Amino acid sequence: MQDRIPNLWLQGNNDAVRLYSIFIAQLMIDERHERIIEACRRIRRYAAQGPGAQEGVFTFMFEIWALVELKRYATAWRQLQLHDRIVHGGPLDYQRHQWDPHRYPYELIHRHAPLLYYTGRWKLGCLLMEQGLATWFKMSQHVSDNLYRNVLAIQRKPTILVEISLEHFYQRLGKDLRDWPYWNKFVHGFPAEQYRITGITASEMMNDPRKAHELVRRMRKHSSQQADSEPLPTADDQRQGKERSKQTHIRLQGLFPKLRKKK
Repeated sequence: MQDRIPNLWLQGNNDAVRLYSIFIAQLMIDERHERIIEACRRIRRYAAQGPGAQEGVFTFMFEIWALVELKRYATAWRQLQLHDRIVHGGPLDYQRHQWDPHRYPYELIHRHAPLLYYTGRWKLGCLLMEQGLATWFKMSQHVSDNLYRNVLAIQRKPTILVEISLEHFYQRLGKDLRDWPYWNKFVHGFPAEQYRITGITASEMMNDPRKAHELVRRMRKHSSQQADSEPLPTADDQRQGKERSKQTHIRLQGLFPKLRKKK
């Protein structure tokens, strides 16, 4: 590989994870997907040779993002399985594994289930999506406002992981959202103010999931109108933000010469 990535751990850099993360994030901005994959795998080799494989686990989320952008879904799923083997100390039985409710709901909803959807494993993906969502609904009575994107198929043809929802799986499996055990909690988990603003009632949503889509559409329209009335950042705020970004990039260029070039 040209312009090899430096081994910051070997150099005794105590800020290695943060600096590597910023470096990869810059590659993401530049849409250099193949380079991201190469960089993540090399950084993990450095970690395995130095502080330990666990230290390099943070790179998997970047690599998986790049693989999904390249539509290499099967490889992305294999890399997620490798991530899980490192974290858990061995292979997992995804149908029977007991997930830590305080750590894994996000990963099940936004990584495991979506990758299973893209690789055609809809039954297992649906199971993991249901498990992830169930954890949130067990912990709180009012989370629907934050989770509706994970329940409803807002995007009919999803293109990224976070657009995959429970409804996408149900559509593939010929199931009805009203049969989901947490449908009642989902419907009654929106703030009362949103029902008032949208004019949609909980009873309407209980009987017809399409009403949930209508509630979300009206809710987002109202939020957009509210956002249009908020003040924009000042010119001084924007200048300070650009200067901080410039200084960070200059430091990164010193560590990672490859950032000075484009493909």
